[in-house]
Amino acid sequence: MRIALVYRSFQLTGSQARRTVELARHLSRRHDVHVFSIGSRTDTSLAPRCAFHDVRVGHLGDGVRFSARELVSFGVRAARLVEPGTFDVVHACNPSTWIGDVVHLPGVARGEALLQGSGRAHLMADNLRHPGNAARWLIERRALKSGSLRRIHVDAPSVVSDLGRYYEIPADRILVVPPAVNLVEFRPVEDGAAARASISVHDPARTVLLFCGSDFERKGLDRAIEALAAADVDAELLVVGSSDQEARFRALARHRGVEDRVRFLGTRNDPARYYQAADILVLPTRADVWGVTPIEAMASGIPSIVSDAAGSAVVVREAGAGIVLPEPLDVRDLREAVERLARDPELRREMARKGLAAVAAHSWESRGKLVEDDLVALVEGRVGA
Repeated sequence: MRIALVYRSFQLTGSQARRTVELARHLSRRHDVHVFSIGSRTDTSLAPRCAFHDVRVGHLGDGVRFSARELVSFGVRAARLVEPGTFDVVHACNPSTWIGDVVHLPGVARGEALLQGSGRAHLMADNLRHPGNAARWLIERRALKSGSLRRIHVDAPSVVSDLGRYYEIPADRILVVPPAVNLVEFRPVEDGAAARASISVHDPARTVLLFCGSDFERKGLDRAIEALAAADVDAELLVVGSSDQEARFRALARHRGVEDRVRFLGTRNDPARYYQAADILVLPTRADVWGVTPIEAMASGIPSIVSDAAGSAVVVREAGAGIVLPEPLDVRDLREAVERLARDPELRREMARKGLAAVAAHSWESRGKLVEDDLVALVEGRVGA
C-alpha cells in the first residue's frame, strides 16, 4: 500500500509524535509510507524507510500549548500537499488536518473537558482564552464531518462513547487503538547503579520517583510534590516534561521544603533512561483518557502508583504491576503508597515481574499490526464503505 501519515511532529518528544514515529516504523517494513510533518520538528533518521514531506507553517508555537496559527496553517497546507488519489490511504493524527481516510483521535475535546470537570460553557470560555484549544476543536469537527473520513481510531473505549454522544458516530466505524510501548527502547537494565549514576543519583538507599508528562496540573504534579514532602522516606522526584506553569510548581516545591529533591528535567527525547534509573513511577492524574506512562514503567521493570482517573489504570490493576488509588485522590493515600513501595524492595520487584509478564500485549509490534490490518481491510473495502 501507499500510505500517507500526517502529523505536525515526527520525533520522540511528545506522545502523539512518538506514536507517529512508531507507526511509521512498523508500516514502512511492508508498505510505501510518506510522512507529512513540519520539517523543523522532524527527525528523518527515526524511520529511514519512509519518504518525508515538509509542511511549511507560518508560525511555530512553543511546543507546550497548542498554537492556533501553527494548527490552522499546518491543517491548510497539509490538505493541499496530500493530493487526492495519490495514496491508497491517508492516516492523520488529530489535531493535524481534515483530509484523512483514517483519523486517530486521542480524545474528543468536549469529552475531555467533561472528564476534567468542565462543562460546555467552561470549554467555550477556555477556547476564548486559549485560541489554540479552539483551533484544535475546529480541526476535530471538520475532520469528523469530512466526506473523506471512513474510519476513526481512538485511544480508549471512553472516546467511542464521546464520539457517539457529541457527533453521533456509530461504534462500528471506530477502532480502539490504545497507546503502546517500544519494548526495545523501554526495558529493564542489569546495572541499575550505573543507570542511577548517569542521572547523578549515587546514594543506593535513596528512592527515585519519576513523574513523566507535560500537563502538570491535569496529571497531578502538585499531588506528587505534596506526597514527597509528607512521606517519611529519603526520596527525590524527577519531573520529565514541560509546562507553561512550571514556575508555579517550582514555587510549590520551594514552599513545601523539597526544592532540592524535585528536579525539573524538561522535555526529553530519551525518557527510557529515566525509567531505568527510577524505582517508582507516579501518575496521580486528575483525568487521562489513557496515559501511556504506566505501560512504559511496566516495560522498564518498575511499579507504578496511578490514580483511577487514568484509562491505563485498568492494565496496572489487572497485571498487579502497581498501586491504583481512587479518584478523587487523597494525598495521604498517595503518601502512604510511596512509603509502602519505598520501604519494600521485594514488593517492588514482585510488581515489576508481573508488569514485565503482561506488557507484551501492549507492544508496538502488536499495536502496529492492529492498525496495519485495519488499513488493509479499509483499502480492500471490507470496512468503512
